[in-house]
Amino acid sequence: MQVRRPTDQLRGLRTRGGWRLIARVVARRRIGVALGVVSGLIWSLGKVAVPALVRQAIDLGIVRGSAGAAWGWAALIAAVGVVAAVFTGLRRYLAFREGRRTEANLRLRVFAHIQRLHFAYHDRVQTGEYVKVGEPLVYGPLVPHDILRVRGIEVV
Repeated sequence: MQVRRPTDQLRGLRTRGGWRLIARVVARRRIGVALGVVSGLIWSLGKVAVPALVRQAIDLGIVRGSAGAAWGWAALIAAVGVVAAVFTGLRRYLAFREGRRTEANLRLRVFAHIQRLHFAYHDRVQTGEYVKVGEPLVYGPLVPHDILRVRGIEVV
């Protein structure tokens, strides 16, 4: 018989909630994400097409000795290379843009959630308790500048 701890159930709930949040955020950005996927597919086709076109140019243009055909194949290969380059840039631009916007959206949501919490949630010290100099009063990161300002140079 397997013993299940309460934390096992909570861990699954937190994970599912996180995936749902990601799905909702991506769904809101679906146009940019779809454009990024399409540009990535076109870029991939360009990357695959250039070697195949070079093979065809060698087989059909150079081997038969037609200079006009070789120039035509060269122009086609160059055009496909330009398309691949354009869609490389577009793919990267869209990926970074959607990533930055999604990150900003999530950051604002977290900040709004923190702002809605009661002030007592952030307190480490209750009213009336004695504290030592430099002891943190609220939860949060320790800032070296503040430590030096409160405790002085002796800490370093």
